[in-house]
Amino acid sequence: LLLTGFLATILMRVLKNDFSKYTSVKEDAEDPEEDESGWKYIHGDVFRFPTNSSLFCAIVGVGTQFFILIMVVFLLSMIGIYYPYNRGALMTS
Repeated sequence: LLLTGFLATILMRVLKNDFSKYTSVKEDAEDPEEDESGWKYIHGDVFRFPTNSSLFCAIVGVGTQFFILIMVVFLLSMIGIYYPYNRGALMTS
């Protein structure tokens, strides 16, 4: 929770500085060092449709199921319902 607060504070400062930089009126707009158009070079790759979309969806779905399964097992073991060293106790109760 504390780490999330620190991260949010840093992110808000960076976003505030970027927002103020982009909204301020630039007097020298022709300066090539100030030109931030890098996104124009990569926007085609970012919004490109994946070639194997069904394989990508299957991998993301399986990964999500594994992640949820692991989180549920950790949650049950932290609560005390599931004890991994006592095999078969959950099935006999």
